[in-house]
Amino acid sequence: MMQKLLWRIGIPVFILSIAGLVLSSHRALENPLARDQELDYPQFAAQDDQGNYYVIDNSLRRVSVADRQGNIITQIEGGSRDEGRFFYADQVIVSDGDGFFLLNYVLDTNGMFLRREEILEYSGTGRLMRTFYRREYDDRRAELVQRGEIFSPRIQRGYLYFFLVDNSGIQFIRKSLNRETTEILGETYFLDANAYVADIEWLDTEQFLILDKRGHLIRGDIYGDLRRIDFRGPGGQVLLDLREDEISVDYYRPEVPPFQFWDMAIAGDGRIYLSDLIGQRIVAIESSSVLTELPIAAEFVPVLDREILSAAGYSDEPFFYYRLGSAPTGFVAPYDFGMYRYSDDAISDHVTYFSVPGAWTLLRVLWWLSLVLIIASSAMLIIAFYLSVLNRRLSLILKQLLIIVPLMAGGIFIISTILLENFKVEYERGNVNNILALTQTVSQSIDGDLFHTVQTVSDYMNDDYREIRDNLRRALNYNSDRWNEGLYFAVYQVLDETLYGFMYLNNRIGMRHPFNWYDDPQSVYRMANDGEVVFEQVEDISGSFLYAVGPIYDSDNQIVALLEIGTDLFSFTQNTDRLYSQAMALMSIIGALIVGFITLMTYLILRSLRILRRGVERVAEGDWNYQIQLKSNDEVSELGQRFNNMSDSISNYLQQIRNMNESYQKFFPDQFLKYLDLSSLTEVKLGDQVRRKMTIMFSDIRSFTSISEQMTPEENFNFLNSYLNLVGPVIRQHHGFIDKYIGDAVMALFPR
Repeated sequence: MMQKLLWRIGIPVFILSIAGLVLSSHRALENPLARDQELDYPQFAAQDDQGNYYVIDNSLRRVSVADRQGNIITQIEGGSRDEGRFFYADQVIVSDGDGFFLLNYVLDTNGMFLRREEILEYSGTGRLMRTFYRREYDDRRAELVQRGEIFSPRIQRGYLYFFLVDNSGIQFIRKSLNRETTEILGETYFLDANAYVADIEWLDTEQFLILDKRGHLIRGDIYGDLRRIDFRGPGGQVLLDLREDEISVDYYRPEVPPFQFWDMAIAGDGRIYLSDLIGQRIVAIESSSVLTELPIAAEFVPVLDREILSAAGYSDEPFFYYRLGSAPTGFVAPYDFGMYRYSDDAISDHVTYFSVPGAWTLLRVLWWLSLVLIIASSAMLIIAFYLSVLNRRLSLILKQLLIIVPLMAGGIFIISTILLENFKVEYERGNVNNILALTQTVSQSIDGDLFHTVQTVSDYMNDDYREIRDNLRRALNYNSDRWNEGLYFAVYQVLDETLYGFMYLNNRIGMRHPFNWYDDPQSVYRMANDGEVVFEQVEDISGSFLYAVGPIYDSDNQIVALLEIGTDLFSFTQNTDRLYSQAMALMSIIGALIVGFITLMTYLILRSLRILRRGVERVAEGDWNYQIQLKSNDEVSELGQRFNNMSDSISNYLQQIRNMNESYQKFFPDQFLKYLDLSSLTEVKLGDQVRRKMTIMFSDIRSFTSISEQMTPEENFNFLNSYLNLVGPVIRQHHGFIDKYIGDAVMALFPR
């Protein structure tokens, strides 16, 4: 009864639990009590006409869509090179309908060179609809280190417009959303465009704006016309890239420009918004001011800075706004811990977290509940199987497997984990030592005096800047070897207690790209600026990295810059995880083979034991002459031979007993045992008795004495035997039996 109940409950619960686990697997290991999800280094954010937010965070590996109130609508996870998934999300393109597009970067296994970039289309629920556009890259150019050539895709009037920016110029592309047609609207010759262009945005379907890394704003069109725009600050004052007429040759004093516009967003409110990295602010210029004829002088006004934030009741902690996303009447500006939304001439929202949907909470609870129920139902089914199928009996092979399999699995897991962790530690230690040595060596090989002629943003990409860049690329042998294919370099300068990016391997930044990494008293950049060569492992807005930083000196032994050499850790972690999975799979296969071999050997041993057991059963059933045949030629076969010897001995002994019983029966009738309720003569004890009412017959041969005197002994025996052969059957025929022979007399008993 108990077994049936366990089966009836255990099977459906187990099946339902497996289904629940599969359905909720994408929420596995998440805290079921968490109602909010903090933004994790948001890198890009935008807003559509319905007020929905589109945010890329978690080191470019997560895309979240939330409504105006901050409730998550859908979320997709990246970090995968597989088809149908994204690896690094660079930008979300808001669609006119229900859904969105995503600019995806897929890097090589070292996390360095771009292998393909593509625009993926997703439904409103986060389901991949199609790969809308794709570019494959087989070469390993420095410009393709974690950076693509597709810029600023935008949807308008049934088309997706975007720019292709490479080292020869800019192409203007339009691709239909509904037809498989891709058009090149035009192209502009722009030498080293991928090195100069910081951002590029469409003004309309024919005109665009370029922010270059020398601080210029350039208006262009698809017909190749480019015009520079001058900036005017509040009140109309002219702001130029000024440089001191005389620079001391005794002390290196690079210049920090008054502003460094880096990214822009063109909104539907007639304004162009630009992020000023130097001023840690966002400014706006009127779109109409850049559409006038020459001379063009665009006046900008701050719309988000520390003073404006403080006046609006927000924290005035300074942040760099590296990316701006478009909004219907303004922009969305992400920073390290959240994002600001600006619309209708005011900061309208500040978001640091999104609310988790109730369905997610249910899925998280379902996953944990399913896991508990799977364990419970598995225990029920094991007990039911033990009670009903095994009949409370475990065979030797099952006992061995129950002991060996857990030990093997635990041993494989522990050994693999220890070996791989040691490998990982040793690999990271080796990487750290190599990177430290390489950083120290390369930093000392760079001519620091070249920095003396690269002091203002207008010097960006001058001959000395290019020579510094080319020397560093040569030092890493253009990432063409196995030892350097996953390495990058970056150069920084510390000016007025602020860290500025000076140069990246992929030309992504300009000369005055500020970072807040110098603020920490324990910053590796601060240590490097004091003359040390140090390393660090971090996860930031761009991903996970391991790098070392060291100083670059000029001929006067002054530190003129800091050199960073590092590698992408996310791909290393992926490769380590893949190696771990492969090792676990290999160890599991080896373990399975070992378990299979042990099972086979146990089966062969048990086969001999089963033959031996069958022999015992046959002997127990009375087949005393049963012999077994074992060919294993081992201890079990020796035991089988002993069994055969035992069987022969028992058979011989029983035959002797049988013969003795037959002899005893001649003098001791079986009927006595029957009436004494005994099965064997050996069970008779002194004093055994039973009382029965019987008829007794005594008979003898008349004048036997005189007759016998006339016969020899042999004739007497023959005479008596012939007589008894006649009397015995008659007595038995009348249900009697002979009790004893008394010479020529017979005593017979008749129980009936």
